[in-house]
Amino acid sequence: MYLFKDEINYTGFFFMSKRLVESGQWAGVPQATRSILPVIMKHANSNGMAFPGHQTIGVLAGLSEKSVSNGVKYISSLEGFKVVSYKTPKGNKAYKYYTPKYKGEGLIRINESLFESGVWRELSHTAKSVYIVLRVLAVCDHWDYMFDEE
Repeated sequence: MYLFKDEINYTGFFFMSKRLVESGQWAGVPQATRSILPVIMKHANSNGMAFPGHQTIGVLAGLSEKSVSNGVKYISSLEGFKVVSYKTPKGNKAYKYYTPKYKGEGLIRINESLFESGVWRELSHTAKSVYIVLRVLAVCDHWDYMFDEE
């Protein structure tokens, strides 16, 4: 089971591409997928691979494991994403998520504290969808840097 951290890292962040929103593809993504995609992106390593379990994704996204399963089905249809199922050494089914490696411009920064604090899980589907769109439309990332000045 996922345990929320006692100390929140307010300066940590990860990247997502603006292209999902600017291309109009984000509007057609199912609600469950919009809720879980940032959670998966948060877990991606420097090679773009992520391994969070459905239970962890569900806790961080505020969704049931069934909703997570439904949301995962759509991810492979997104440009640059791939989902591969595999058997763990104990014989359980698990998933590897391959996410695009983002470099250069056209990126949005998402603060990890949204997930570590449990705020993301409390937002409605609409609020999660709109948050990503607003990050794309934001003129500057001033608020991401407010903790860097301390």
